[in-house]
Amino acid sequence: MGSTVSTGKQVAAFKATSGKVMYVLFEETYESNCYPRTPRWSSYMIGELPAVMRHIFRAASSCEGGMLKGAGGRDITPEGYLQGWFKELENPVEIADRKFELYAVNNYMAPIPTENFAWAKAAMVNVGREADAVKLENGEHLIVSLYDDAELLAAIYDGIHFGASRIIKSVSQVLYAPRNPNLGYKPAKSKVVSMDTPRFMRVREGHYHYATQDANGDWRGDASHCFMNSFITNLWKSELAEPLTYRGKIKAYRDAIKNAQVMPSNTKLVIDTKAVTDRYHQESVDWVLANNPHTKHGDEIHVELPTDYTALYRVATLNEKFARYVFTGNAPAQQLDLLAC
Repeated sequence: MGSTVSTGKQVAAFKATSGKVMYVLFEETYESNCYPRTPRWSSYMIGELPAVMRHIFRAASSCEGGMLKGAGGRDITPEGYLQGWFKELENPVEIADRKFELYAVNNYMAPIPTENFAWAKAAMVNVGREADAVKLENGEHLIVSLYDDAELLAAIYDGIHFGASRIIKSVSQVLYAPRNPNLGYKPAKSKVVSMDTPRFMRVREGHYHYATQDANGDWRGDASHCFMNSFITNLWKSELAEPLTYRGKIKAYRDAIKNAQVMPSNTKLVIDTKAVTDRYHQESVDWVLANNPHTKHGDEIHVELPTDYTALYRVATLNEKFARYVFTGNAPAQQLDLLAC
């Protein structure tokens, strides 16, 4: 399995006609399993600061499991990756106004591919551009300006549904544009932040699957990097409210996993058979039941945790939507940590 290798970052900024400061994110990357390994610049998204934060934290979460690496294919931490983006955000280049031609056709790299037009139309309607959405739907072309139509472009090219590279094809002028720190983002650092750090339980000593409590108090499991991925992806809102606290929060969460207690030996995995809704998951459940001692209790099946590593892996990777851990003894409660960041 290959990884995306990030070799460069660039933030462009401009003040839209509406007065809002908007950003365009550019990144130079290549795929480790594609040859030749030639880094290429791409424009990822257009948007205001909250959208930028959502994008970079979502990307940073991929560092934890090794799907996103640094130059030369070296391992990088989410914190290091985010730091690179924050450095660029402090002193962005100023992108000049330009015009784009929007149209919807059945082409993968079209400004708006017809197979995804329904989503684009909804995004346009959401920012008050329903009439323009109807024009595109009727096959017309729409000429828009980066400055005048910034909110429209940000709604469509959010980096999740559509990338900005669909309309920004050339990045050379942007890369060498003058810097303008007045358009940058350089917040004061929050000094003390309180946060709820969940407690984790390790399935078995030496195993990388863990469990933590959900909103109902049930212990649900996943791999450690999956927990970290979800946490970092959703950290952007907190970072906006409490700037530059991401390092302390990520460290506290990672330490909570690292220091997790091992589950008691009498722990059982409880499968809710009513919640198994697709064939793939049913096949996984069938394998577990065929290879491990278990008992049935109505719609629930209680499975004893095996000692064999492979069998334990198959048990531990059952989906959290229908599998939970049950054990005797005192379960660790959530702890309120005061982080000095």
